Amino acid sequence: MKIRIGTPKAQRLATDRDGEHLGRRLDTPPLPLPTQFHDDAPGSARSSVAAMCPRRVENAPGALRWEVHKLTIRGRRLVGRRLVEMRDSNRRYIFEPPPDHWLVALTTPGGGTPHGQRHRRHLAMTRGRPGESPAAGPRTVAARSQPGVLPAHHLPAGRLTKECGSPAYEHKEPTTMEMFTGAYQDNLEPEGDPGRNRSMQDALDSFMNGLSGSDLTALERVGLTVAALTGNESLPWAGHRHNEVHYSASMVKLLAMYAAHTLRFFAEGLRADQKPATADDFFAALASEFNGAIRSATPAKILATYPNESDEAKIIPAYQTVLEPQLDVSGTPVGVDFTFGYRTHLRGMLIQQQDAPAADCIHGVAFGFMNAKAGDDGFFDDANQRGIWLAGDYIGQWTPVTIASVNDALVAQATTAVDMARLFARMFSGTLESGSLTDLIPMLTPGGRSWFHQLLIWPNGDISATHSKVGIGPLKRNGAGVIERVVSEALIAHDRGRDIDFAVIWQNLKVPGNATMPELQPVANMVETTIKAFQP
Repeated sequence: MKIRIGTPKAQRLATDRDGEHLGRRLDTPPLPLPTQFHDDAPGSARSSVAAMCPRRVENAPGALRWEVHKLTIRGRRLVGRRLVEMRDSNRRYIFEPPPDHWLVALTTPGGGTPHGQRHRRHLAMTRGRPGESPAAGPRTVAARSQPGVLPAHHLPAGRLTKECGSPAYEHKEPTTMEMFTGAYQDNLEPEGDPGRNRSMQDALDSFMNGLSGSDLTALERVGLTVAALTGNESLPWAGHRHNEVHYSASMVKLLAMYAAHTLRFFAEGLRADQKPATADDFFAALASEFNGAIRSATPAKILATYPNESDEAKIIPAYQTVLEPQLDVSGTPVGVDFTFGYRTHLRGMLIQQQDAPAADCIHGVAFGFMNAKAGDDGFFDDANQRGIWLAGDYIGQWTPVTIASVNDALVAQATTAVDMARLFARMFSGTLESGSLTDLIPMLTPGGRSWFHQLLIWPNGDISATHSKVGIGPLKRNGAGVIERVVSEALIAHDRGRDIDFAVIWQNLKVPGNATMPELQPVANMVETTIKAFQP
């Protein structure tokens, strides 16, 4: 049984499992399971998928318990120490079912348990009434079923009314807000899986095999990933040179946007958990809770470049530059947002495509935090030095920290097409813990700023771009003494005829100057061929 659990805004989903199997494990009659748990509100700050093992609850007649064996937070699989830390969180929510009905709650038992078991979470069904605390324990995350008639052992229709705040649930001891909790589950179908949907990959391979002349020369070195945003946990995709690390100029600024929203997300979580009394207390709590973890997670080559205490600004975010607590009339923080200045820099970096605001954004989140999150979230493989890497500020103010690339030797702004596609697809599918669709999408340029739209290649039939982040920048002087430029783009392509969106990442198109229609048309053909071949 898998149950997706989260904040009051999260969608909950339980998959059908064998009720007879559960019944045998519990020595009870077969138990038909509800198929959906959900909440009415769209969007989510955090949700979980827990793989559960059924057990009976001692001293609780009629109650059922499922111990958590695997836990996934918004697609991020937690194991070992990270799983223990996440289980120890006191993030909790109030569920108010109708009187005399049953509720389901994912709980952390309180003190008094044997050593090594105090972090165990379980899912228990207990009888409850509105305003009452579930019998399972003081720390509770609960979900409700869709309206309908269910057996007495199962969760009826109810309402998840608010987060925390109830005396029955209040836990006075502040807890640590874990910032580094392990990689997201891969949201692309496994490349070597024989069951992978290869409709796009086969078409792309056939397209590349049919090239010749200048088109072959130009496109053979292009890195490309196209992922169909089907809503599945594992997305169909196709790629060409998708695992190669390339210098990709301004497209990599997307990582700075992601890091900023991630920082704001964790800052708001800390505020909600610790409830600092003043703005000064809020910023002090950020430094106390996060600085040590950020230093520990920062890639070694960044720490080697910036080893001194005077270099802390390159490792630790400038909290007061990036974040502004929203205060009530008494001066108590009740929310967290970006400062006006930082939001202006974000728009300058992403919409106006300017380097000076980009530097301000990067300085705000720091090389250390930004790349620590990329690595921990699974978008950069430190062991193989492959993935999304941004450790240069585009204006040369901070000493860059470089990794090896295929197209430009050592570089500070680089990515693979497939890792950027993983991040970009999550941005637009709403499965990042750090930002909602309505928050992230306005930060990108409209589709009309796509390279293909600027040069009047798209719209082409039913295909057009809806959102884009372009890149263009110079390579180092080659052996012939020529400085070429590379063009790149992350875009959302919409197939209007089938009403399907695709995350498209392409990079390493080499041009002598500004990109022109004849140079970009073959790339557009490459993308269109792949998209049109998709079969669900």
